[in-house]
Amino acid sequence: MGVRAIRCIAAAGLAGAFACGPQTTSPGGGPGDLPVIGDSAVTIGPNTGEATRANGINDSNFVAGIYVDLTSTQFGWLSKNGVLSSIVVNIPGAFNTAPQAINDSNDVVGYYTLDTSNHAFIYDGVGYASFDYPGAAATEAFGINADGVIVGTYFMSGSANGHAFKRTGATYTNIDPPAAASAAALGINSLGDIVGEYVDSTGNVHGYLWTHGAASPTVLNYSGVSSVLPYGINDALTIVGSAKIGSSVVGFMAKGSAVTLIEVPGAGATEAFGINNAGLIVGVYVTTAQFGFGLVTQ
Repeated sequence: MGVRAIRCIAAAGLAGAFACGPQTTSPGGGPGDLPVIGDSAVTIGPNTGEATRANGINDSNFVAGIYVDLTSTQFGWLSKNGVLSSIVVNIPGAFNTAPQAINDSNDVVGYYTLDTSNHAFIYDGVGYASFDYPGAAATEAFGINADGVIVGTYFMSGSANGHAFKRTGATYTNIDPPAAASAAALGINSLGDIVGEYVDSTGNVHGYLWTHGAASPTVLNYSGVSSVLPYGINDALTIVGSAKIGSSVVGFMAKGSAVTLIEVPGAGATEAFGINNAGLIVGVYVTTAQFGFGLVTQ
């Protein structure tokens, strides 16, 4: 797909992002001339293997993600002020450690694979604790907020349909949107607002925002893009995720109805997975491999 055309590269961490500064462009290529950002993206995480994804960022700019090395072995990574460390769930027979989010206490949540099932974990920088939704055959954690509330999805034995959940302390709650055939809660902010996706009875996929205290979620639809999947949300209700323009996958940042596309120059696809309260975004872009990125938006 050619050479990456990004202006600043930092091999590990977000320290280099602040030296680059945001460079917003409006090339007119997006539907309705949607604004496009991405020129100031920096590559973060391990970048010598097959793939890297930056999945979550907290307000201290610590980043958690996934790395696949040249032997196709997957493990988690954590970047603190540009210093990388690995996160491996030390369970005999477990593999595919997949951190998804990090909160301001530096607690990391995600999942790992044991035998043929995924199980959720929380990692506090020293060790991990494994957990599953009660009675579930598989559980995946995707988000954690400042109060330690965790969201994700679980699967019952024999079913391919996931169910969204929230864990508050030791209490688990199913939070499937009404009439959802399958669902996943993907991100949560400190206010308790949740973003996620669900599949309806006809097989259509919808991204949603479930504002804390509301009786039902709001389906997210933005003019000019399709296949909206929200992955992250901050306390200002700024949402990031992925969407499509035709067959092309692009990242997006949305506040209310205002949408900005995220496209790392030279990439064949870009997705945004996390955003902190300072507006820093992390995600993945694809060229000849997958690379994690960090992007300053303010």
